[in-house]
Amino acid sequence: MAQTPSLTFFGAAGEVTGSCTLLETDQARILVDFGLFQGSHEQERRSADPPPVDFRSLDAVVCTHAHIDHCGRLGMLPRLGFDRGIWCSEPTAELLPMVLRSSANLQTVRLQEHREGTGPDAVVVDPPPDPAVTAALRRTVDPPVLYGGGDADRAGRMAIGVPYGAWRDLADGVRMRLHDAGHVIGSASVELEVKHGASRTRFLFSGEVCPSGDSFLRERPDAPEAEYSDVLHLDLGSIQPSLAGPKRPQDRVLLTDVKANFRKAFEAEQKARPSKGPATVTDRGQTFELKDGAVVIAAITSCTNTSNPSVLIGAGLLARKARALGLKSQPWVKTSLAPGSKVVTDYLAKAGLTEDLE
Repeated sequence: MAQTPSLTFFGAAGEVTGSCTLLETDQARILVDFGLFQGSHEQERRSADPPPVDFRSLDAVVCTHAHIDHCGRLGMLPRLGFDRGIWCSEPTAELLPMVLRSSANLQTVRLQEHREGTGPDAVVVDPPPDPAVTAALRRTVDPPVLYGGGDADRAGRMAIGVPYGAWRDLADGVRMRLHDAGHVIGSASVELEVKHGASRTRFLFSGEVCPSGDSFLRERPDAPEAEYSDVLHLDLGSIQPSLAGPKRPQDRVLLTDVKANFRKAFEAEQKARPSKGPATVTDRGQTFELKDGAVVIAAITSCTNTSNPSVLIGAGLLARKARALGLKSQPWVKTSLAPGSKVVTDYLAKAGLTEDLE
């Protein structure tokens, strides 16, 4: 009797990052995504522990898109014994070697900065951090280096790009078709058709999808209808604006609570480390007196925030309006704009919004 296909979730289940799902049948084993866990130091160290999977026995790996929380651990595959294909869309096949090589370089730089004491020491304030994980412990435990440039290059060469809509056989009894998800360039929802006995079952892995309509990206075509074991209905009228994080992307702090949360964390920090008074700072020929709580960095960064052109264009128009009304940042505040891709840099320049955002 044929074995019923099974799914095992090793990440992005009850959380946002670390996407990794294993599909098993009586004839094949397919891994969909192998992404980094992101957030606190504890979350990031989870990435160094691969899931309990015999990677040598995998028939194929499929990657939905080239965002690091979906592809960031693919560079570990060579040393885990996997030597077959990483199936993905054609644009993703071009992006993966660059993303994985950059990730390997950043891991090395981060370890060096950590050991030199020059790296940032971010402290999560809400939800409250584990009291056992002190600043001293964070400085003692090295951040993980998951793979080097050589393994990143080897994994990048495993990428097999296929066009949207075309069926491809991945293993005995399993075939795959990709659908444009409209999230970022090359993003795909993955449809796997599994044959077991006289039956066929299709699984749809959404990856990350764009909202329908009002987008500068190509309109997402209709993907196959999926039947869900659980359906969550949302009352859009009850949704409130919130701040993502700060510990994990799926955590939320209501904008109405941000001031109170910041004040509470700030007062706790003052008690733990009493202030020595205002600091005198000289920058570009000007001298300032900074008091506790002064904002010194204002940044727009992250590929997640900059992957939606309508959001960033809207931010640029808002910044232009603010400048026209005479609103300025304080001279001691360092402003920074770091888009997630050169495409973003290009369309901001053509729209004339770069200077406003900077």
